[in-house]
Parts: sequence; structure tokens; C-alpha cells
Amino acid sequence: MLCQTRPCATTSDHHASLFARSALTILCLAISALFSFALTAKGQQQPTAQPTPQAQTGELITLRGKRLYVEVSGPQDAPALLYLHGGPGSGAYDFTLYQGQRLSRRLRLVRMDQRGSLRSDPLDEKEAFGLQDIIEDCEALRQHLGIKRWFVLGHSFGGYLAVRYALAYPNSVAGLLLESPSFDLAPSARSLLRGAALEYRAMGKPAEAAECLKAAAKADTPEEVWQDFTRLTNALDARRNNLYVHGPEKDFFDQLVAHSPMPKEWGRGGTMQSKLYAEKQVFVSLLPKLSELRCPALLIKGQYDWVTSADQLAAFRSDVRHGQIVIFQHSSHFPRVEEPTRYAAIVTRFVLQHCRKRRGTGPPSCTSGLPSRS
Repeated sequence: MLCQTRPCATTSDHHASLFARSALTILCLAISALFSFALTAKGQQQPTAQPTPQAQTGELITLRGKRLYVEVSGPQDAPALLYLHGGPGSGAYDFTLYQGQRLSRRLRLVRMDQRGSLRSDPLDEKEAFGLQDIIEDCEALRQHLGIKRWFVLGHSFGGYLAVRYALAYPNSVAGLLLESPSFDLAPSARSLLRGAALEYRAMGKPAEAAECLKAAAKADTPEEVWQDFTRLTNALDARRNNLYVHGPEKDFFDQLVAHSPMPKEWGRGGTMQSKLYAEKQVFVSLLPKLSELRCPALLIKGQYDWVTSADQLAAFRSDVRHGQIVIFQHSSHFPRVEEPTRYAAIVTRFVLQHCRKRRGTGPPSCTSGLPSRS
């Protein structure tokens, strides 16, 4: 997810409160959820039991002068898969709750709280930090773990990161999996504004709906569209969550934060976000770069997701030469939460199929060969 927090004080408690309250207010380009959903025979979703908060099984690894929280689990000889969370700054905790055990059955799953996020060491207010630091951290982690090539799975803003990483280090990436990605914040924000207009209409507020549609139609810069989206969705209040969640549990992220074993650490994402938005690299479109991808790529999209807009989906379909698209009919922005079993099966099958295609007479280049840390 890529979310815009409201202006806030610098205390960690206040950051944590604002981060939790605003996590689904705007472009949730990669935060996961707290409640799993199961499909009934009629295709309707029902919330399952809340996942039990997990013990922290990772470790702090020093990469490029900063300690980053890393978890590794799964068979030692399985293909390696790196998960990149969104936010920016959400951390990988929720992904472990919903997909850690499922994906670790047949894959070597690596999760990292990105620099300055959640359980990794916080960023100082005056510390230099930019988008490229996350890319370099990914490559440094691969080298640290001794992985020759790995698959990379990114959700939302994490999908944006995954594409940039694959373009910067094509020999390191065996394949891409992109869940509800945004390749360009401007069309994502415009799409979300159209979704917000529907919510305002349902609230009996036609003037606000018209303003959203007007903002979506303007030829503004990505930064201006993003600002309009942030401003115009504030008044949706609880209905903002309808833009991201198809199932009934709309406040899952608030619940996730409340039940996690590290409630204060969530505030670290605020500093990371503000630095990335100030740098403005996150507003650079990757749509013209999609044709440069050389590895196999799978795009996973919820039927009701507004973030991966129709024009971005069309660009992926036409420009990514080894691309596949899977639509999850009962999901919005979080297929891995709303349809977790199918999600795990599709991700695992994609990785194993493309790993086998790369195998020669020697050991496959997409297996990790790492000692277990689970």
C-alpha cells in the first residue's frame, strides 16, 4: 500500500496512532489485514477467526549501515521468494500472519521490514533516505543470504518496488509476482477518486461525488492528483475502507495494530513515508518501463480493487512480454487475505513452474540453499 498520513507530531506514539487510523484512508498499496475470509458454497465471504499474533522469529541483520528485521522460513532447498510490503512503511508482519505458513510449505520465504519500517531500526529525521535505498537493501539482502536468484512478490507499493528492483538488477530476479500493484500513482489516484464518488453518492452527497469526478478528470501532475485524492476522501470516514476491502471486516488494519506484539513500532512508517514523498521518486511512472521487464511476471488483482486501474492493467497486458494476469473474483485490494488459500496455491504454482523451467543439469539457480531460520 502507499498511504498518505495526516500531518503529525514526531513522537512515536502519535505516529503509531495516525498510521493506524489512516492506513486505509488512501492508496493502500501494501498493508495486509487481520481477518481471513472464507468462501461459502454460494460464493459469499464470511470472516474467519482472527489470526493469533505470532512470535517474532526473525533477526536484525545489518545491511548498508542499518539494522533491518528479516524473517526466513520454509524448506532449505526450495525456491526463494522475497516479499516486499507496501505502505510505505507497513512492515511484513501481516503478510506472515496470513501467508507465512501457507507459502513456506514449498517455498523459501524471505520477509523484510524495509529500512525505517516497523521492526527495523527507525530513520532519524535528518537521516538521508530515498527510494533507491530500498532497492539497494534488497540486493544487499540477497547477497547476504547467499541466494543466486530469487522470485520477488510485491503488494501495492511493494509491487512498484519489485518492478524497480527487477529493472535495476535483472540477473537477480527469476520472476515477479505483483499483487494489486500501482505502476503510476496518478492513474491509481484517479481510479480511487472514481470509487470515492460512488461512495459519496451512496451517502447522499452528490456535490462531493461530482468534485471527486472533476478531480479525476483533471490533467494535473501526479503530486496534485494525489493531494486531491487525500483531501477529497477524508470526509468518507469509515466508508473509505470500502475502496479497499470487499469483505465485511473493514477495520482489519486497526485490529491488526491493536493485537500485534509491537504496537508502538508501527509509528516508524510515518518518517519513511514523509521522506519518500518529499523525494518524489514515488511519483515517477513505471508504465513506460514495463516493456523492459525480461523475467516472467504474474499480476494478481482483486475484481473490486480500485488501485490497479484499468489502464494500468491494460498496459501490463500489452507491454509485459512474459506476463500473466489472475483476477480474484471475491477480493478487492487484498486477495491474499480475502482468498488466502487460492492465493497461496497460485503463488506457489507460479514460482515452482518457472523455477523448473530454469533448471539445467546442476542445482537450480532459484533455490536458496540457506540454513533454516524458522
